[in-house]
Formats: sequence, structure tokens, C-alpha cells
Amino acid sequence: MKKFQDNQLMQARTRTDAPADNAIKMLFATLAPTQTYEWLQWFTTENTNIPSDYQNISHFFDNNCSLPIWADLEKMKKASLFFEKNKENILFTLGTYSLPYCYAAKNGVKVLFLSKRLQTDAKKRLEETANFLINITSKDIFSENILQNKNISKGVFLCLKTRLLHASIRHFVVNKTVWNATEWGEPINQEDMAGTNLSFSYIILQGLKKMNISFTDEEAENYLHLWNVIGHFLGVEEQFLPDTMKESFWLDKLISERQFAPSEEGKILTKALLAVFEETVSSFYNKTAIAQMRFLLGDKIADMVDVPKSTLFSGILAGVRTKNLFLK
Repeated sequence: MKKFQDNQLMQARTRTDAPADNAIKMLFATLAPTQTYEWLQWFTTENTNIPSDYQNISHFFDNNCSLPIWADLEKMKKASLFFEKNKENILFTLGTYSLPYCYAAKNGVKVLFLSKRLQTDAKKRLEETANFLINITSKDIFSENILQNKNISKGVFLCLKTRLLHASIRHFVVNKTVWNATEWGEPINQEDMAGTNLSFSYIILQGLKKMNISFTDEEAENYLHLWNVIGHFLGVEEQFLPDTMKESFWLDKLISERQFAPSEEGKILTKALLAVFEETVSSFYNKTAIAQMRFLLGDKIADMVDVPKSTLFSGILAGVRTKNLFLK
């Protein structure tokens, strides 16, 4: 059983993702400003063409495309079926639990705030996140759809693109903003990456449980396993990839105790998220979404990120609301 300690996570705040950071550093050193914007666009689209003129990027994909030896494709396929069965509720839980949960991390949320991706066009960024979740959990995405005559599945490709996007955000934050690494840790560091991966795996499962959506221990561990593989390709160190719900509970508990606190950045991003609900769905669905958010987060964390108090009954019509917000 994996065990997690405070000093282990304290050290994790000083580490990021050297392979991706080095690839981005070499790339951006050769680009004109207009080309930098084009690359940032490439990271967030479904373009599967690796530009051949940039060997360091091509080498990054080649050097990081192998499945870890512990990956179990059968478990991953079963996890995909679990996602498909619970798709609407999982996507709704993403918007009303996972994302605002991340915003409660006082230091980690500063990167999201400084990058401005969730403030300038919150709806588009949330759609990108939902699309990534839908794509990366689809059946056989890690075993089929080989691209460009390379031994890279579409699932690996999507993860590595996202990993390079994270490295580009780190590059921007360090070089273009005032970043206090001593107080906040490195931008998108290993502790924050581990917490984010939990928000897409363990926190999703916790949300389903709170909504009385039943699943077996095997289904839970299959889903965690899939996200461990995804986390591996996103650059999370293996020591921070919990195998069981129990391990996930202790890692999440330790991270939240260390990092969760009120912050202006967290409140602003939550407000932007709530604005997407208000813009996208009807008044009734928006009110019930807010009630659901407070119910899933609990009053303590909901207060940290300024989720409005609600007297409405929560935990209802989740699937219907999901269709309105995330499903086309």
C-alpha cells in the first residue's frame, strides 16, 4: 500500500516535469511571437499532425509514448465502459464538484488565474476539459488509432499534447509574470498535478457516491487505474498515483489539508464557472446546479470559493443538467 507524508508532498512542490519543460524551452527559444500563439492553439485542438520541423517535439512524443509496465488494458477498457454508463453524471460532477474543488487549492489555483485561460473564455475552456475527459475515457483509445506511422495511440497523443500545454503554461508563468516559488511552489508542480489527477478520478467517484449512484469496488479501482495511466502520460510521478480508494482518500486528505484555503483567485474562477452555468442553462437548472455544487463540496469548501448558499434540494436532475451544459 502506498503511503503519503507531509514532507514528501512538500518536496513535490519543488518538482515539475523536466522532459516536457525541456521540450518547451527548446521550442519557444526558436519561435517568433506569432508562432508561439500558433503552437498554443495546436496544443488545444485535435490536430494530430506533429510538425516535422521541430525535432525536439517529435522526440518528446517518441520518448514518452510507451505504456507503463503496470498498465492493464483490460481494466482500462472496463473503466471506459463505466464512464460510458455514467457519462452524464460524471460530466455534471466534473462541473459541480471536481473543478471548484481544484479552485480551493490556494497556491495551485494561482497558475490557472495567471494563465487567464479560465477568465477570458471560461465556457470554451470548460468545453475543452469536458471534451478531453470524453475522449480520453473512450474505449480502446490507448490501444488503437495509431497516428502518423508512429507507435502512438490517440490516447497517449492527447495526454502528451496536454502535458506540453501544461509545460508551456509553466514557461509563460515563470517568464512573463511575478511568480513566488518560495511561497507557492513551482507552477503546476507534482503535488498540484497529483491533486488534479485525483479530481478527475477519486473526486468524481466520491461525487457519484454522494449522489447515491452505486458502483462496485472493482469498478472504482478500474476507473482509478485508467486515470493512473492517464496521469502517468500527463507527467505525474508514479508515487502519487494511488491504486485504491483508500490510498486515494489519504492522498486527497493530505493535499487538501496542506493546500485548501480561501483565496481571491479561487473565488474569481468559481464565479466564472457559475457564470457559465448561468449563461448556458435555464434559471431553474442554474439554481439547482449551485445547490448541487454546495452539496458536493460541503459548506466548508463551498465557503472557501464563494459558492452561494441555496435552500434548494440538491442531488436531482443531474443527467438533464449535464446535457444542457456539456453535451452537444
